[in-house]
Amino acid sequence: MGFDLPGMPLMNLSFDQCQTRCEGDDQCQAITYDKKHSACFLKGDASILVRAPDAAMAAKPAVASKVQYSSLVFYKNTVVVGDSYSNEPSNYANSVTACAVDQKCMGFNFDSPNNMCSMLDQVSSLSVFKSVASGTKAAGNQ
Repeated sequence: MGFDLPGMPLMNLSFDQCQTRCEGDDQCQAITYDKKHSACFLKGDASILVRAPDAAMAAKPAVASKVQYSSLVFYKNTVVVGDSYSNEPSNYANSVTACAVDQKCMGFNFDSPNNMCSMLDQVSSLSVFKSVASGTKAAGNQ
C-alpha cells in the first residue's frame, strides 16, 4: 500500500507481466498485483509490504532481503476498540503504513469522513461502525 509510481495501476496484466514491467523500470522496487481486477501497481519503495488476501506482491532481488512484511489484518465498517496514543489527520494508505512500521501500534482506525487516523497500542475488541476502516496486527508481529 502506498509508494505507487505515477500512472498506476496498469490494467489487464498478468502477475508475470507485472513483474516484467517492474524489472524493466529503474524506479520500480516492488509490485503489488490485485488478482481480482488484474491490476498491477509498480512501487517506488519496498521498505514494507502489506499482505492482502486478493493481492500478490514481489520485490526486486536487490531489495528483497531488506523488505519487512506486515501482518496487519483489515476491516471495513469496523472500529478497533483499545487504547489510543495518537489521533492525527491522515489518509487511509498513510494510516496503514504508519501502523505497519510503528512497533508500538497494535491497531488503527481510519475515519474516512474526517480523514483522521487513530493509532492504538492496545486492542481489546472490534465493533461495527459505519465509515471506519481499521486494522490490527496479528499476534507476534512486533
